[in-house]
Amino acid sequence: MIALGRREPTIYAWDVEAPDADWTGWSGVTDNRYRARRRVAEALRAAGPDARAGAYGVIRQVELGFGGGLDYRDVGVVGRARLDCDIDAVVWT
Repeated sequence: MIALGRREPTIYAWDVEAPDADWTGWSGVTDNRYRARRRVAEALRAAGPDARAGAYGVIRQVELGFGGGLDYRDVGVVGRARLDCDIDAVVWT
C-alpha cells in the first residue's frame, strides 16, 4: 500500500544478452538511470570477442509487482544499446 504524499522510487531493470554466442549475459536493477547505463556499457565491453558483435542491452523502467515479492512489472523501455566494434563505442537508441 502506498501512503499519501509518498512516491514509489523509480526502478530500472537492465539486461545485456548475446544470443549468437555461448555467453550468459548480465542483468541488474537500480534506482539510478545513469547507473543502469554505465552497467550496460560495462557489460557490453566485458563480453568476449565472440559475443561482442551480437550483444545488446536494454534498460526498462519497472514497478514493483502486486504480489509484494521481488517481481517487477514493465512500465516501458528507456533505452537500447549495442557495441559498435569498429569504433569501440556503445551506441544508444
